Amino acid sequence: MQAVNSCGPCGRGKRRCDRGWPSCSTCTRLSRPCVYDKDTLRPVENEAGLKVPDAPTKTDANSSRSYSPQSSRSATDVWNSPSFTDVTSGVEPFLHDSLRRPTVDVIVQKQLLKIIKSRSEMHRIADSYFATIDRRISIISAQRFYARLPKIESPSCAADFAALCLCVHLVLQLPQPHDSSMQSSLYVTVKGIMSLLEATSFHSLEVIQCRILIAFYEIGHGIYPAAAASIGGCAKMARFAGFHRHSILSTYDEEREIVVEEKKRTLWALHNLDRYLNLSMGESVFTTPFAQETDPLPIEEDLWAKNIAPSLVTHNLNTPADVSIGSFARECQISHLVGRVLRNVYEPVSDEAFQAKEAAQLEATMSTFIPLLQNDAEDFGKYCISFAICSSAIFTLYGCSADQERYGVRIKNCPATLAEHTALETTRYCRKLFGDEEAINYSCLSPFVPYALYQSAVIQMQLLQRDPTAKYEDNIEFLKQVLRNFGKRWMLASKYLLKLNEDSPPLLYSID
Repeated sequence: MQAVNSCGPCGRGKRRCDRGWPSCSTCTRLSRPCVYDKDTLRPVENEAGLKVPDAPTKTDANSSRSYSPQSSRSATDVWNSPSFTDVTSGVEPFLHDSLRRPTVDVIVQKQLLKIIKSRSEMHRIADSYFATIDRRISIISAQRFYARLPKIESPSCAADFAALCLCVHLVLQLPQPHDSSMQSSLYVTVKGIMSLLEATSFHSLEVIQCRILIAFYEIGHGIYPAAAASIGGCAKMARFAGFHRHSILSTYDEEREIVVEEKKRTLWALHNLDRYLNLSMGESVFTTPFAQETDPLPIEEDLWAKNIAPSLVTHNLNTPADVSIGSFARECQISHLVGRVLRNVYEPVSDEAFQAKEAAQLEATMSTFIPLLQNDAEDFGKYCISFAICSSAIFTLYGCSADQERYGVRIKNCPATLAEHTALETTRYCRKLFGDEEAINYSCLSPFVPYALYQSAVIQMQLLQRDPTAKYEDNIEFLKQVLRNFGKRWMLASKYLLKLNEDSPPLLYSID
């Protein structure tokens, strides 16, 4: 199907428009809303100039029933139909390019409105998301999201945006006291919708953002096998959609700077999730490539919140540790270092001298970051996530050096004193951040923190066996209480707490 006229954005920008419906190829490529002045459609013409019906006549191979062109429906007719069976009652829509995307748009929109009920309710959900989760994984432009929100109740609602709305709703879900899993009906429904979008060639920024939010949810609730599949699939999908460092991290488009920044933040978030998942699973099976030292980092949060994306790049991976930058940017820096630590530990080179030298450099770099991350003068707690994953990287280096039987003698650079110091500093930092339980905003807690809490407790449990002083015992009980509080937001924390209550819990522990 085609629209009669060019869409509004292409017309105003004097760009060529193929008049695709419900979205032209130019708007789809630029990830912008495609709006037509008139919603009238016309059949596509073949090469001879003859009008072709929406779908050809065909006979079902298993019956004598014939499907006629007149039985096919326009997208608007489908939108007004009561069920998915009405979509396919006259023709197989997925076999025809003109029907495939409109059909999927209808299916996903209907599911969204079945779950969310109304635009006003979705607006309330979005308000909650941007006030909480977005502060921990800031990849969606609030301005662009709210601008598209009115369309969820109209026939022009795109399936990928409707799916993004459902993912925003999903990631806000909290575990209930008697829940043993967060693989809820909503979670399964959203995963099914993502399979539908991928099967019908929806390759867009919104689909990638959906996958990232789902992976964030899966990591937070300890659904690790699914999280690994989500991140791996998302990385490949990003490549198919043209989302890779060469096309985004070094790109600046004056007219679309906010979209470029949104893509950059999405790509970095995928990188960070990949590194953290490998850190917590004790491996180095990365699905995203290593960044370059000169790659630009995400802009500061205050600029992003104001929808300002400056053309001048001020920070990159080489930015010194003592320079105050945005919390997301710092998280990207630390995640990059974590990737190098994991590669050093789990993919050793044959040159033992080089291996040891690199491990020593990584240890020194991480040790330099620790006091800077916890003592930011402007906003205490700003780098909480970075501090946690940096601490876990140090514990990983120590755990591997301590376990000679498993990792051999090649890692000798992380002394027990550094691990003990890091565990005590993590506890002190947490007392300041989470000591007042009544002041904790559970909705803003990050799932990247509990692993560092668990490891800090394990280190001090080992120290307690050698030196049964009250200091370690009090710290362990405090860290367990912090994990209980985190468990009110992320089920992952409760799983770590259960492991801590066992005899001799391992320092390097991967949740199945």
